[in-house]
Amino acid sequence: MKKLKIIQTSDVHGYMFAHNYIEEKSLGLLKVASYIKVLRERYFVLLIDTGDMFQGSALTHYLNKSLHKKEFLCNPITDLLNQMKYDVLTLGNHEFNYGLDYLKWSLNDFNGQILNANIIGMNDIISTKPYHIFTYNNIKVADRINN
Repeated sequence: MKKLKIIQTSDVHGYMFAHNYIEEKSLGLLKVASYIKVLRERYFVLLIDTGDMFQGSALTHYLNKSLHKKEFLCNPITDLLNQMKYDVLTLGNHEFNYGLDYLKWSLNDFNGQILNANIIGMNDIISTKPYHIFTYNNIKVADRINN
C-alpha cells in the first residue's frame, strides 16, 4: 500500500531556476518538480505551498509589467504549479505586492485549492475556502488555515 507524503514549499518568490550565482546549489521550483515527480511514483503526495510564490524575482517583476500588455494568457508560474499538480496554495504577504489585478491573474487558472480564512473580501477577487478535505486510499486528510 502506498503511503502519503505531505510536501510543503514556501517563499519561492517566483524562482523557477537556481538563483545562487556564487555557489553551485540545486535551488528553484524546477528542481523541486523533479523531486516531486520521483516521489509520486512511490507515494501519494499532498503538495502545498504556504505563500510568497508570485513576487520577488526578475521573472515576477517582468510578468507584472507585461500583465497589461497581455503577453501571456496565464501566469507561467501558475502553469508550472498545475503541471506539478500542486494541491493547495495559501496566500503570503508578498502575494499582494503587485496589486490585486496581478494576484487575480496569477491565481485564476490554478487547478488546486486556494485556502484562506483570514483575508476579508478575498472571495470578491478569487474563489477561496477556509479548508479542504483530501482523500487518499480512503484516508481523509484535512488542510485548514486557522483564523
